[in-house]
This record gives sequence, C-alpha cells and structure tokens, in this order.
Amino acid sequence: MLEERGVTPINSPKVAFTQGYLNQLLDNEPLWLAILAYRNKSVHTYDHELAEVVFERIPEFYRAMHVLLVNLQQES
Repeated sequence: MLEERGVTPINSPKVAFTQGYLNQLLDNEPLWLAILAYRNKSVHTYDHELAEVVFERIPEFYRAMHVLLVNLQQES
C-alpha cells in the first residue's frame, strides 16, 4: 500500500508505522510505536509484570488495529 504511494524504502517496522501515519493509514503513531516497543520487549522476555502491562493494553492495541483494517479496506 505504501509502496503504491511512492513511499520507499520501507526497511523496518518503525519506518512502516511512521509512513503509515504520514499517509493517514494509522491514526496514532505514538501508539503504534508503543505496540512495536512492547513487541520487541516481550518477544524473548518472560517477565510476568511486562506481560500484565501488555495484556491490559490489548483493547487499546485492538482498536488501533481495527482502525488500520478499516483504512486499508477503504483503500482497496
């Protein structure tokens, strides 16, 4: 989608999120960067407290992902 708009190179998730925000596919860049940060912190860490924090934020993350889904569906 971003490459179709002439956005290149997209060589990292952070760049993809920033460009998605700039191209109005995402509505909350700081939240998406937080999602990425939590993913990076939690992928190989077995920290119960961190897991609880991520779990509590899932509804917020879900809403952001739903906005992205709607925006992508409108684009196609």
